[in-house]
Formats: sequence, C-alpha cells, structure tokens
Amino acid sequence: MEKGDKLFYDIIKILHKENVLEQLMLTGGWCQRLYRHCYNNPLEISALRTADVDFIIRRPIRFEKKLNIAEY
Repeated sequence: MEKGDKLFYDIIKILHKENVLEQLMLTGGWCQRLYRHCYNNPLEISALRTADVDFIIRRPIRFEKKLNIAEY
C-alpha cells in the first residue's frame, strides 16, 4: 500500500467513526481508487488520481460536531 493510500484510508476511517460520511459523497480520483478495489481492479476504471480528496457536501450542512482531522 502506498503512503498516500494509507493516509486516505486512515482519514476515511476517522470520518466513518465520527459519523461524518453520512453527510459527504466522495468524488474525483480517489473515488475511482475505491471502485477499483471494490470491483477487483477492472481495466475499464482509470487508475489516475490527484493527491487531494474531493467531497460533495450535503446542503444544508448537518454536521453534529466539529472535527479536526489533524488532531488524530
């Protein structure tokens, strides 16, 4: 597992633990990374991705508490 992959999965685990993922939708290149993992790495799904993680945030925002990922 690449260093960036571990950081990504660690962040996803934190967001899940804090019940934040219910308010977000993962988009962009990291979304493809998860699809490749879930669907046994098919060639039809591009492996290209950027370093940043993109989320669509539900409106109105309904986060129950503030979360500082850097504190983890």
